[in-house]
Amino acid sequence: MIFSSIEEAKDYYEEYGRGKGFSIRTRSSYVSGRGTKINRVIFSCSCGGVHKRKHSIDEANAKIKRNTSTMKTNCMASMRIALNPKQETCDLS
Repeated sequence: MIFSSIEEAKDYYEEYGRGKGFSIRTRSSYVSGRGTKINRVIFSCSCGGVHKRKHSIDEANAKIKRNTSTMKTNCMASMRIALNPKQETCDLS
């Protein structure tokens, strides 16, 4: 797929995710060496990844505590967009 901008690609993936039941986040973005313009972006499911386990134990309840209240499910849904400077478009890769 070809998009005219990174924002258009993000809007498309947000709509796709909403239809499939997940929300998205920008996992990473890359800037070209000398420029200030973003040339690659990776969008992923907001539930992607896993939490690092906290090894402290609550002595009163004897339960392992998680270090955050958000849920991570290791979802692998993602979309990588790369800017094509010659055509001034963004390509799905």
